[in-house]
Amino acid sequence: MNVNKLKGLMAECGHNQKDVSEYLGISTYGFRLKMNGTHEFKASEIKKLADFYNVSVDYFFSPNIAKIATKNKNIAVFSSESEVVRRGG
Repeated sequence: MNVNKLKGLMAECGHNQKDVSEYLGISTYGFRLKMNGTHEFKASEIKKLADFYNVSVDYFFSPNIAKIATKNKNIAVFSSESEVVRRGG
């Protein structure tokens, strides 16, 4: 999981580690260990984060999925160097 994407979402929403760890139901210390790469996020935690921030789970894993790829908009934006391709429903 790309924690930098999570950090960006947290900053945009004004959330700190305590806020997000409480939402996930884990300790702040445990959350910190996951954020610094010592421990891995569980699949269920990643799903909760995606729901909380209204993004697809894929957003946290692919460098090619932009933030606009939210599950509510049904749009995915993929970039390949300077090319942008849009799919929508």
